[in-house]
Amino acid sequence: MPVIPAINKGACVGVLYKNKNGQLRVHNGKLAQKEASTSAQVVIRHVGNAVTMKTENLTLSRANVLAILKTPNFTPPCSPKKGFIEAGACIAVQFKVGTKTDVKNGKLLYGINKNGTVTCRINPNNPPPTIVYAHYNLVSQGNGHQEFVAQIVTRKNVTKVKRVTLE
Repeated sequence: MPVIPAINKGACVGVLYKNKNGQLRVHNGKLAQKEASTSAQVVIRHVGNAVTMKTENLTLSRANVLAILKTPNFTPPCSPKKGFIEAGACIAVQFKVGTKTDVKNGKLLYGINKNGTVTCRINPNNPPPTIVYAHYNLVSQGNGHQEFVAQIVTRKNVTKVKRVTLE
């Protein structure tokens, strides 16, 4: 088994693992346990359903986990404001692609309002139409080779932003 670094409970993470068919997969979320490096299972909290936006546990067998990496900070955190989600928080972003709704998890960097101004605080009840966040992904390098990399993603047509919590 690969060595997994000690990462604090509550950290935004990307988890690289093999599913039951042996295929590589990535999930991003918030680490929901204290000792992922030594336990038999790895548990993260994330939003997996784009319609309900319900936060849920994803439990993976430690034997299938290849890497857990803390999502890097690309911007300084923003001072908190009651009822808002600030840069650096673990989030789920709901967005439209054509007629379909999708959701992705990551670490909030900033939002871009309709007038083009950048904000480090997001009102979850009225999010800006564009959200920029960091997460991990598998990227093809050709010839069947894939890399597990941190990415900065700009997501347009945002309909909802939700803080991922441990509860």
